Amino acid sequence: TPRAVAFNVLTSPFMWGALYTVFFAIFVFFLCQMYVPIYNQYIDGCVVGETNGTFISNNLYSIAYNYASEDGNEKYFNGMEDYNIEKVDYCSAYSTSSQEQQNEDGLFMDSLKTSQKATRDDMYLMEQCIDSSTMDELFQKACCGKTNYDDCGTYGTDDGWYNSSWKCPINDYSDKPFQTVGEYVAEAGCDEPSAWSDWDLKDAVFYCTDVPDCTITCGGPNKDIIRTTTEQCGCMLEWLIHAVWVKFSLAAVIYILMNVSRMLFTRACCKVFWEHLSPKVFTYTATCDEKGRVLAPEKADQFHHFTGEDGALKSELDRTLARYVEAAKWEVLFAALLNVPWIVFLSLVDHTLTYDPNAQS
Repeated sequence: TPRAVAFNVLTSPFMWGALYTVFFAIFVFFLCQMYVPIYNQYIDGCVVGETNGTFISNNLYSIAYNYASEDGNEKYFNGMEDYNIEKVDYCSAYSTSSQEQQNEDGLFMDSLKTSQKATRDDMYLMEQCIDSSTMDELFQKACCGKTNYDDCGTYGTDDGWYNSSWKCPINDYSDKPFQTVGEYVAEAGCDEPSAWSDWDLKDAVFYCTDVPDCTITCGGPNKDIIRTTTEQCGCMLEWLIHAVWVKFSLAAVIYILMNVSRMLFTRACCKVFWEHLSPKVFTYTATCDEKGRVLAPEKADQFHHFTGEDGALKSELDRTLARYVEAAKWEVLFAALLNVPWIVFLSLVDHTLTYDPNAQS
């Protein structure tokens, strides 16, 4: 019945063998899906040199660069922390005090401007109200020959310069005669400033915002040297890994396929040449009733005998042996074809895996 046939197929060794083969093929397929991109990346990056590095070498670069810059980064952060602390200390020490000093100096400069303006106004009034030339002559007659004055003969020769009754005014602080009125009026300092903006107080407040931030001038580790070194190390490591893996895979595939092919081929040849390798004695399964009588199979009534050369059993045996030999011939062909995969595998990996540093772009 169809149900019995389906049960026999599902429980047959060939069914389980096919199932194992399918799962193994799926495993190999996904393994290749993961390995082939890594392998191609190694070929492009290390053997041919079409790309710069591979996944492993790029990760080695990151690790190496972080390791090389670790001490410098630590010093950088410590230095930045020290600088910021010192900056805060300077701000707290000078910002408030400089602002107070600026305010005090501003008040002082305002008082100087007020005093200077009053002095300039007084000097202007003096210039308008005093005959400075006459007063200068009187000062010279009274003080000639004394400190800051020339001899009387220098100013004139008449008797008025030698017998003057004018009393020379003396500065009590210096014990020296006062200078002439004209010299005081002509004092350049009394005309200062030429512009009041010249006496504006410059801003001398300590502003924390004007303190520059710490700028790092060191460029860090040499990236070109680290990248070149890590690419060489990474490619050397991948070369070793791929060489070992490919060698192991080739050996395993060739060993498995050749041994399976050998076993199938030997078994198939034994089946094909069964007449020369067997005693020609066969065991068959029969059906009997409760009385022990052998029941003939279906269509046995077409034969005169159940056993013997012309019997139904002989006819069924001949058909079974024909199918047996026919299947064995297909097994021989299948055993021969099992050698094709490892031959193709060898042809696909026949190029060199050697890492070439000179091929890097």
